[in-house]
Amino acid sequence: METKEAAVMFRNFAFFLDEHPDFKTGGTVSLMADSKAPYFFISYYDKKIFVEAVKAIGDCTKEYTQGDYSSLHVTAKNFPIKLSIPRDRVCKKIVTFDCEPLFSTDEVEAL
Repeated sequence: METKEAAVMFRNFAFFLDEHPDFKTGGTVSLMADSKAPYFFISYYDKKIFVEAVKAIGDCTKEYTQGDYSSLHVTAKNFPIKLSIPRDRVCKKIVTFDCEPLFSTDEVEAL
């Protein structure tokens, strides 16, 4: 990303924030440039503050990531901004076992 493009992004971000209800930014606020398109990224660790921010940005999509550092990402549909919170802050982790049957139907009937 070139500096002039970043300047435009920051100005548009300021306009976006001015047009929406006030919300806390939680942790880090960053301008990210990935292979798709640049976007603003805000990280949270407090569920209540995260939910308030999601309500403030309005219409959005959500995505759960997997892995050691899984998280919930909420992306606004009308502006390149993504809010993120560790998944363990908003979800309860439940471990289950998926077992194959030990006996066939005939063997179960014979027991």
